[in-house]
Amino acid sequence: MSPRPVLLALSILFAPIVLHGTAHALPWPSGPKGSSGARAGGGLTASVKSFKGFDHCMEELANKLPVEVAAMTLGSAQLELICRSRQAAAEGDAQICQREVKDYNLRKECERFVAVFTGHASDCPKRGYPMYREGLCQALAQRQPSLCLAAPAEQRGVCRGILLGEAHCSALKAEKRAQCRAEVRAWAGTFKGAKPVLPDSFKPSLEVRATGLTSGVNLPAAAGHFRANALDQGLLVADGPDTATPGGDWLVVTRSFAPQESYDWGSQPPVELEFMVPLSSGGTGTFTLASGAGSAKASFREPTGYRHRTMESATGSVTVTRFSRQPGGRVTGTFALELTDGVDRLKVEGAFDTFVREALPVSTLRSFMQYRTGSSAYLGSGRLSADDVALWKAQIKQVKEGLYDVDTALRDVMATDTNKVVYSGSVSRRYQSGSVYSGYRLYSVYPNGALFLLGFRDGDVILKVNKQKLDTPEDVYAAFGRFKKASKLVVELERGGKTVTFTYRVKKLPLSKELREKLQQKAKEGPKPRAAGILGTLRSGSGGLSGGVIGGSPAPPASPAPKP
Repeated sequence: MSPRPVLLALSILFAPIVLHGTAHALPWPSGPKGSSGARAGGGLTASVKSFKGFDHCMEELANKLPVEVAAMTLGSAQLELICRSRQAAAEGDAQICQREVKDYNLRKECERFVAVFTGHASDCPKRGYPMYREGLCQALAQRQPSLCLAAPAEQRGVCRGILLGEAHCSALKAEKRAQCRAEVRAWAGTFKGAKPVLPDSFKPSLEVRATGLTSGVNLPAAAGHFRANALDQGLLVADGPDTATPGGDWLVVTRSFAPQESYDWGSQPPVELEFMVPLSSGGTGTFTLASGAGSAKASFREPTGYRHRTMESATGSVTVTRFSRQPGGRVTGTFALELTDGVDRLKVEGAFDTFVREALPVSTLRSFMQYRTGSSAYLGSGRLSADDVALWKAQIKQVKEGLYDVDTALRDVMATDTNKVVYSGSVSRRYQSGSVYSGYRLYSVYPNGALFLLGFRDGDVILKVNKQKLDTPEDVYAAFGRFKKASKLVVELERGGKTVTFTYRVKKLPLSKELREKLQQKAKEGPKPRAAGILGTLRSGSGGLSGGVIGGSPAPPASPAPKP
């Protein structure tokens, strides 16, 4: 029997609950009204308190199976879930779910029930990165109706019905309405006195206005003023204390809680904004971003082509005008930020009105936001951080058009970490006709990447390096091999229908002592790891790379083997 019919059959016997978008059997019998089952007032508490052991529970439930269910081939996993959940709730020990329930999904069901029944939100299942707790489970466990907003939209009506009463089920669609009423009866008496901290009419909002400050910023048309959904399910507070924040708290705005559909290609906001700032004592006030603890990142996809721009080095300020750190507490404020990728600059400003979803340890959120908005966000990518762009620019001197001097230290970096070069744009073999290829075409060249800083642009076709043709992956691999010890590199390329030559002279440039020390430190850190390096990919015979994904023109069909 498939899992869905099993759940439908069990729903005849057990009251269901909607957790994480589907109906799940919970550990109490649905018995007739007025019986010892959970639908009688206080029955859920009674059924847990009357727990006499796992084996006794299994036998009792099996004896209560209706004939139509007993006639089916029914596995014991669902019954085990019910009895282990009862046991964990009776003993107040969510670890029983971890130890005894082997199936991952059923284990999460057990943890949800125990957290909700005991009122311990810390036992709610975690998901995502950072590891935050599920919104519906949190709302029910903390008996806070305003936290129903932290749940996916399809779960919010039932959430409010369970916490505030059956009258709130009437606004739902017919199929949800019946389920909501069953939930309310099942949990009768558990959530007495639940009061929302936000008004019923409250709707979270994030208004954003983005403007390019340099000519190289090519924003989507809607970026001038739009409403983003990143805060629709709340924001995080980093729970201090921390040396950078006297008040001990941080405010974290991240897209992690945006509705799942916003990750679809056609539903993404024009600009995605994330930031993390320390709060002053009391929570309200203005924090100025500089080179200190706060961080921010904005990213957008250009309206033409496939290039995705990311800017992370920020200045500006975030002002918090209202801050209530309790779960469901309201948070309002404004922001005005300037961000850069080391080449172009972007201005992002706006306002937010949302609520506290959860408080996580500051150490957890600091590492998360460093990953999301700091230089480590470029891990394994050809896009450089703003600081690295400044270092690279200092090591590349354009003597005149087509002639560059490159410092030996930078040559060594590019020879060692080839991803920095190849993944700074998309590369594809140029197909001519038949089985003929000629050169490698560049497109989606990132302005904060090695290729752009070395003078290459979208549409360039690299034909030769030091007079050696680049027509096959093996040619590229050989060119990288020669580059490791080269003192001069001559690149012949096609641009706008004309042949152009770039010459790179490798020498030790007169850099400052401070800059040399920075470069030495970078060298000690070594290249960032990345799965399947470019040279290994090229040796496998692939046609090209597109943003780190193998792409390019298809190889011509192989000639049939001669007949014997």
